[in-house]
Amino acid sequence: MNKAAEIGLVGAVVLAVASFGGTEPISWAIVELVVLWLGVWFLAANFVSARQKTRLPLLAPAVLFLFVVIQLVASRWSSVAVDTYSVQTHGTRLTVYLVVFFVCLSMVLRNPARKKRIFVALICLGTAEAMYGLIQFLTGHERIFTYAKKFYVGSATGTYINRNHFAGFLEMILPLTFALVFYYTEKALSCGATYSGRSWQRLWSRTETQKATLLAFVGLLLFIAVVFSRSRMGLLSCVMSLLLMATVVAGVGRQRALVAVFSLLFLFAAVGFAIWIGIDPVVSRFAGLAGHEFGREGTGRLAVWRNTLELIRHYPLFGAGLGSFMIASTRFQTVYLSGIVDHAHNDYLELTAELGLVGAVLLFGMVFTALIRIYRAARAHPGGIDKAVALGAFGGIVALLLHSLADFNLYVPANALVFVVILALGYSTALEMSQKLNSASDVSGKS
Repeated sequence: MNKAAEIGLVGAVVLAVASFGGTEPISWAIVELVVLWLGVWFLAANFVSARQKTRLPLLAPAVLFLFVVIQLVASRWSSVAVDTYSVQTHGTRLTVYLVVFFVCLSMVLRNPARKKRIFVALICLGTAEAMYGLIQFLTGHERIFTYAKKFYVGSATGTYINRNHFAGFLEMILPLTFALVFYYTEKALSCGATYSGRSWQRLWSRTETQKATLLAFVGLLLFIAVVFSRSRMGLLSCVMSLLLMATVVAGVGRQRALVAVFSLLFLFAAVGFAIWIGIDPVVSRFAGLAGHEFGREGTGRLAVWRNTLELIRHYPLFGAGLGSFMIASTRFQTVYLSGIVDHAHNDYLELTAELGLVGAVLLFGMVFTALIRIYRAARAHPGGIDKAVALGAFGGIVALLLHSLADFNLYVPANALVFVVILALGYSTALEMSQKLNSASDVSGKS
């Protein structure tokens, strides 16, 4: 049963990513059915035992789910929510994300082997996406399978329509790769304190060194794919998350400081390789940042954000309804008047407009509370694959949360799905470490 659930979970993530980031309706419907079936089947058999072993965070997700249900019911007979269909559609997505989180969390608790398999599966999926995107960019093959690209021509997009969402996916996978590089490098360096002559030869012949080298190459591939997606915020998020990971690693022990230096060298190598291929299109994208997005003409993201703030002022506490931004914002729209602004290009503002301050505090409170616990686990964990999982999850979560300041990756089904899987992987390590500390304190108290 556990093996089938693991395959089903990974298969659902692969299908979502491959089907234009989960935006193709039929494929996403299949993903929803698979996930909900997993929820009924796996959680019914394993949830109680997992709950008994470790205290699972049930209250806040249950309150958030109930909050959206109330929005849905109220939208049918009052003006609490703007659009019933949108609340129903996005409420179903929220249910899928919550089920994935608890299925993954229950599945990997106290099971490092399964945790590592899911971790590696995500890296393999990211590698395939990066290679596909680079092939598009380098060969000019402007197709996604049989679909001829109409938008973002000249950029690496992989199986995504939008280059920013392609970058959003890869920026979550890149930290996972680096975390395993740290893990295998540390194992390789643990064979001795000093290296010279033959000892260096032995170091390079170790399996751990070879795995770290291979993963470093994969990380380079992922980073280059982000660069040539020409996503400005995607690139900045990648760099910031890697620097934060290096800071976490460098703060613990001499060998890990060496690993942090290696990560910085990798970053410089990736930038150099990108320049060698030809980085002019990326430079031109950044050159237009100030003029279009934050310039005086008032037609960029800043103008949309101002309109979104007006929407929040109109629905301050309970929001316009989950998923209702596109319809609700038309009342306050002052830019792009020939069309409709479908997203605020800021997940924090858009979710606050839809859920209100109450729902947004609840949602982001859960995410940032989990992130803080994962960060503490990444710093304090003694080592091993659990340490790598916590470190990689921290970097991946931070990357997407940074990107969410200027885009809507959390509204892309595949990226939200990957986000909650990574959150569950990291949170499982935080729960396990917390329980170990509590057990150790109980033992010391009794003694």
